[in-house]
Amino acid sequence: MPSAATLALLKTHVLQLLENTAGSVWGTVALEDAIGYALNEYSNVRPLQTTTALALTAASREVALTTLTGLLTIDRVWFPYTATSPEYPPNWIEFDMWWSAGTPTLYLKIDSLPTIGQVARIFWFKVHTLNGLDGASATTFDPNINHILISLAAGRVAYSHAATLVITGQMNKSQATQMYGWGITLINDFRAKFGLPPLKTPGFSVMM
Repeated sequence: MPSAATLALLKTHVLQLLENTAGSVWGTVALEDAIGYALNEYSNVRPLQTTTALALTAASREVALTTLTGLLTIDRVWFPYTATSPEYPPNWIEFDMWWSAGTPTLYLKIDSLPTIGQVARIFWFKVHTLNGLDGASATTFDPNINHILISLAAGRVAYSHAATLVITGQMNKSQATQMYGWGITLINDFRAKFGLPPLKTPGFSVMM
């Protein structure tokens, strides 16, 4: 069952972790950017798998994938596919995928040229969504991922904005250095959990 988390809920918990429940230090933009960052980082290691039956609008082996919102990569392609009477065994085919000017394109490696109206069933991986973030109306990740995203988002905020707190007079350099290091630690805890190399960052003095 997907989590019941919303953007508002995660923002509240991130501020609690940052010990700034009133939101007087970090603004809405910084928090939402950090939560979006956390969601994208999680999606890269544990993407959401879904399927789409896509009817071809042209007699071409090249198929535009503009309707696959949040596409990361394609897993498998079944072509041709008949929803009312699925073929057995499935017609798994070879394919290529590339991006051109930000638009993903699927290339069907088949002998015969497809015809308009034929359907490709595409198994693909996409970015998770969070209710309230970037216009999403549903949350797709499991409830046990909530704390992971909260921690990673808090780390992103702390790491990214520690220097700004010194420049704007909201924190002295010693406090901000600790905040910077704590942020990196939270990010690297996430990366270690999923077998990723640690984040390489400049020292805080360089950031200043």
